[in-house]
Amino acid sequence: MAAPGAIIVGPGRNLTDSDDPLHLPYNERNLRAGRIAGQRTMRVRYRDVATPWFHYLSPAPRELAELAHGTGWELADIIYIENSTAHYLATLQQRK
Repeated sequence: MAAPGAIIVGPGRNLTDSDDPLHLPYNERNLRAGRIAGQRTMRVRYRDVATPWFHYLSPAPRELAELAHGTGWELADIIYIENSTAHYLATLQQRK
């Protein structure tokens, strides 16, 4: 729920377009399974305590725009951080 004219601003990390050899096999498995390449499954662990496994999405900006399509939101702006195409700040706004 959001007030009319609301804007969402948040950081993102593009793992989809990564050329890191550690990411490529994981991305390819995700695509074969019908998932977004940048989806990760992880859990947080500290000593003998661990969270349940959860999905964490690190989409490319184009994938974020596709995910927003049909929801009443649109990707309004992308600002890349530190001269990198991996780290960005995304702005989503409600469609008018």
